[in-house]
Amino acid sequence: MRKSPPTVLVVDERAMVRKTISMALKSDGIATLEAANGYQALEILRKPPEIDLVVATIEMAGMTGIELARQLKSDEALQSIPVILRARGEDPDSGTLQGRVATLLDEQQPRPRQVMILSTSADTKAQLRRALAEVGFTVFEVRTAAEAAEVLDDVDGLDLAFVDFRLAAKEASEFIRHVRAEHRTLRLRLVMLMSELNVSQVLEGVRGGVDHYLLQPVSREKLFGRLRDLGLDGVERSER
Repeated sequence: MRKSPPTVLVVDERAMVRKTISMALKSDGIATLEAANGYQALEILRKPPEIDLVVATIEMAGMTGIELARQLKSDEALQSIPVILRARGEDPDSGTLQGRVATLLDEQQPRPRQVMILSTSADTKAQLRRALAEVGFTVFEVRTAAEAAEVLDDVDGLDLAFVDFRLAAKEASEFIRHVRAEHRTLRLRLVMLMSELNVSQVLEGVRGGVDHYLLQPVSREKLFGRLRDLGLDGVERSER
């Protein structure tokens, strides 16, 4: 069982932004700690109290939010801590971030996980399908945004969607906007699939409502790392 209340580490260079996010989370009964940069965040994470979740801004000097997330994934003692990446221009008062945090800290009873893969690549879908099946996910595979919208309408409790950003004519971005405009899918985790790391594209995705990214070709190690980031691995965190 998670300790009560859970503790979230807020990482941003700007004191006012950290304070605004912390106050919003505290209003939901969540304890918070603050770090002004990635290096300070790592120092805090390696000391008591135990951190349940990290909220990090991508655009930071010295160590970006993406680099901080990579540091956590390479540290056995920290790699199970979920990370939410946010863009610098996001409104910390919008309530969207609170919803994402609440989703990751949700203590509902374990249940079968459901995931959708939106991609035209048979290889990508096969790689994800095989790995996700190993950890008990029910997988829905679609090729177009229209098919994906039908799955959203027909399937209750979808946990996660992988969206291939190689889709034509901004189809991926349009689908993400559709998801985030619907109240019932606000808590659906979205992961953008990319052929190479493009920070500008990651920022565009995060601003649109994407929770994380995954590079192709997809390996089991990278995939399971992303599931941990999103709180969907179902593995108890080891003692630190």
